[in-house]
Amino acid sequence: MADILTTGVHEPGRKGFTAAYFHTPAGLAEEMTAAGLTDVSLHSVEGPALQAARGRQS
Repeated sequence: MADILTTGVHEPGRKGFTAAYFHTPAGLAEEMTAAGLTDVSLHSVEGPALQAARGRQS
């Protein structure tokens, strides 16, 4: 899981999830600004699934 958090890349079939790219907050803001969006503001959202995922990390 550490490699996913470091690179943002999730290969298909790992940890029961599809292929995906997870942005860092700074990277997401940069991409949104580069796409022409203005006044970009990011907010984090956490739910109960976060605690369940932390308990299952190995």
